[in-house]
Amino acid sequence: MSPRRLSSTSFALLALAITFLGSLPAAAQGLVPAFVQPTPYSANVLPYEPIRLTYDTPIDTTSFSGAVFRVYGSQGGLYEGTLSYDEATLTVIYTLPCAMREGERVSVTVSGIRALSGASQAPFQWQFVPAAAYGSGRFEGPDVFSLGAGDAPVHLYAGDLDGDLLPDAVVANSGSNSIAIYLNQGSRPRRYSQRIDVRVGSGPYAISGGDWNADGAVDLVVSNLLESTLTLVFNDGNGLFSTQTLDTGERPVRTAVGDFDNDGDQDIAVSAFGVDQIYVHLNNGDGTFAPPAVYDVGASPAGLVAGDFDNDGFLDLYAASLGDQRLDYLHNDGTGAFEPTVTTPLPFSPAAIEAADVLSADTTRYGDARLDLVVSAQDSRNVVVLQNTGNGAALQLSQALPVDSTSSQALALVVADIDSTDALGAFRGLGQDFDLDVVTAHLADGEIRHSEYRRPGV
Repeated sequence: MSPRRLSSTSFALLALAITFLGSLPAAAQGLVPAFVQPTPYSANVLPYEPIRLTYDTPIDTTSFSGAVFRVYGSQGGLYEGTLSYDEATLTVIYTLPCAMREGERVSVTVSGIRALSGASQAPFQWQFVPAAAYGSGRFEGPDVFSLGAGDAPVHLYAGDLDGDLLPDAVVANSGSNSIAIYLNQGSRPRRYSQRIDVRVGSGPYAISGGDWNADGAVDLVVSNLLESTLTLVFNDGNGLFSTQTLDTGERPVRTAVGDFDNDGDQDIAVSAFGVDQIYVHLNNGDGTFAPPAVYDVGASPAGLVAGDFDNDGFLDLYAASLGDQRLDYLHNDGTGAFEPTVTTPLPFSPAAIEAADVLSADTTRYGDARLDLVVSAQDSRNVVVLQNTGNGAALQLSQALPVDSTSSQALALVVADIDSTDALGAFRGLGQDFDLDVVTAHLADGEIRHSEYRRPGV
């Protein structure tokens, strides 16, 4: 049998995979893929691209029936695809049932695949973002939602709640203790349906999407600031919603959703602003949650983000502690428990925080297969990029983004590639210009601002 040859593209993928997979604990390396596609943290993935794991040893396909292979999108929920195997390339292929939602963060959790030699795949996961195929970076509209006089809207979530591949809108109304759901009908003049109101707890503050019972429909979690609870909103996929209440830490503000114990179910982490702690609620697998584990962080944790910052295949957490002007890194030990925090002091008070692979020492390309942080400053008008220099806990202040000096502070931000290379590229469906952009929301100005991050030298 002649040896298989790798293309230059495969070598590049292998190099990124070594960075990502090489730090797995030795005990976990029974069976490890040589490389995975899409590559970790890539932001230019085709929405319909299959997911591939290529090994250096033949795979026992009878293990597929007992393996965990879960693909979750932050806007699309669970993607229930089919597994197949290419014997010639030693590649396991997961074919999706539909296109992924453009711009969402997709997480893949894998375990239990077995080699013919008997070695078994240890649990691990990685994340990537499907590209938006079209878009100039200019926005039409706006679409106006009908709100009640006492609603006092404070947060917006976008996700596909009815499975029609169009993003719907959910608004947290702190004044009426409710969320308002607007289903996207796809065309004007009435693009969004009449609102569907769902009662939640007192003082709803923020909304995240997930799929708590793995039924393929996007569910929601709402943090209730004034009563120290979360409201779980279960979606039946047909426009009917039911709720359950989950006790959590005092004055919960932000939530981060992910599979923290790599068992194929989505868990919830919460920043408890009132007690300077992070609460982690692990999913029992049926939409119920175990009693939370609690971790101390700095004063007034206003922001929270999940990501695999040290590339060991497990989701870690970063909390932005507003009162102590610091970031707290919580490293996942591989079981869904988190080790004592590592603190990064900051010269400002952090508020909103997002993770994306935006920086690299190599000026010819974006990213280095390590998640960096984008953080807004509560006490200034800056939005700052911090580079992950290796092990997740080592951060280096890189640069401040050019936010208009007349703006108020940015209270919310999103990192995405929202503009295509040119009109011809957009027409051909080529999509992104491979520059990650940052969109910030400014409360006092009533404005949304766009900054484009360009790699050094461009």
